[in-house]
Amino acid sequence: MKRVTLSEQAYTALKGKISKLDSGTHLSVRSFCEEVHMGYTPVREAFLRLEREGLLRQIPNVGFLVQSYDIPAIIHYYQTRECLEPFVLKNVFDHLTPEDISTMEREFEACSAAIRADDSRGFIPHDIAFHMVMFDRYKNPHLSNLYQAIREQNMYFSRQNNSVLSYAINDHLQLLDAIRAGDCPGAVDILNAHIAHARTNMIAGFTLFSE
Repeated sequence: MKRVTLSEQAYTALKGKISKLDSGTHLSVRSFCEEVHMGYTPVREAFLRLEREGLLRQIPNVGFLVQSYDIPAIIHYYQTRECLEPFVLKNVFDHLTPEDISTMEREFEACSAAIRADDSRGFIPHDIAFHMVMFDRYKNPHLSNLYQAIREQNMYFSRQNNSVLSYAINDHLQLLDAIRAGDCPGAVDILNAHIAHARTNMIAGFTLFSE
């Protein structure tokens, strides 16, 4: 069994804390050390790791702040998804197994249940898991880690914008149908449209929330 390092424990605890904070909230490394009863070095490593992943930003002589998101940041996020997801789907399509499809179906049902319950926070992890199936099958750890990191950013700037959820179920169902039918070009087209829908709805909801 793999040993969980103190740095990894601090990272997990800090990421959980950030998920409950508003953009722009100041975080102190030393205060968090006291909060989690850990030394400075592993906690500092966790802060720097989350800065690299885009969830924190460091300002000289100020410290760390929970990342704020604006329209350019959202556009950059979806540009990354547009590069990653269709590429992986095209290359992994013929290798998806019945078990992979069953996993996607389970995550689809969990997404649907979260939307029916008006649970946006509960929806997002299942949405990520739905898409991660293709990355897990592709088995490129660099792409998987990059995708996981950017989707975790989505968890934070989606919290205040529920408008992005309503379109997703229909898109996911169409994608599943295309995969079941063995229609790779159709599945890639649907995935591209899904990411475009997500971008449009996120920007519209962000603009409305900011007004």
